[in-house]
Amino acid sequence: MSSNLLQGVLPPNMTHLTKLEVLDLMSNRITGEVPKELSLLTKLEVLKLVRNAFHEKIPQSLANLSSLTVLNLGTNSRNGAIPSELGRLRKLVELDLSVNNLTGHVPPSLYNVSSLVKFSVGSNQLSGEIPYDVGHQLPNLLVFIFCVNRFTGRIPGSLHNLTRIQVIRISHNFLVGPVQPGLGNLHSLQMYIIGQNNIVSSDEDGLSFLTSLTNSTKLTYLAIDSNLLEVVILESIGNLSKALPHFYMGGNRIYGKIPSSIGRLKSLTLLNMSSNLISGETSCSGL
Repeated sequence: MSSNLLQGVLPPNMTHLTKLEVLDLMSNRITGEVPKELSLLTKLEVLKLVRNAFHEKIPQSLANLSSLTVLNLGTNSRNGAIPSELGRLRKLVELDLSVNNLTGHVPPSLYNVSSLVKFSVGSNQLSGEIPYDVGHQLPNLLVFIFCVNRFTGRIPGSLHNLTRIQVIRISHNFLVGPVQPGLGNLHSLQMYIIGQNNIVSSDEDGLSFLTSLTNSTKLTYLAIDSNLLEVVILESIGNLSKALPHFYMGGNRIYGKIPSSIGRLKSLTLLNMSSNLISGETSCSGL
């Protein structure tokens, strides 16, 4: 029943559908709250209520749906905290709570759901630090989206130990410190987005972490913009993925010349170096 014009509230008598395994109501106009009675559908494996107009808090009773593998409540108007009880959903593979008005911290119990492959809480008002060992606690992660929140602390180095991860999006937060080592392990990485934070240079070769990303041959989106990186661009930047179309590095304190090697990135359709301290002449070989 997804992508229709359904409106109103969810009727409590849906609980009569005791054999229901998939409930997909995404992209409708449903309002109100999720009825507590929904937790009686113990065979439910997939619950998608994304892109509706639910405005109440996430009900704790959803934790009783012990068979759930997919829980997508994104793009609504939900407020309040994320219930810690959701950590009881031990079969959960996909958890998407993005684009709501959720506040508070991500409950520690959710970092113990080791089956998670996709963990998305982007575009909320969540705060606190991302655990340093998140990559060890969630070893199956492929998609990690914590962008557009109020998270503090450092980028967890353990994320760079997830050799199969494809997406890391943690931009638009208040993260500090240098980029942790280990990016060279991420051979399947497609998106690495850490812009709009307070990331600093670790040494004179502060962009050396980009050299590590040369192993990420599937990289299609790289954003390190609007941080506090005060460095020169290394020649090794030309060894990044030849499939890379989007590269954002504006709004830092990058200085020196644009290396000619950047001309080897033949797939670039957007290269943003604005609002830096770059000097010198451009050359045909470089651009």
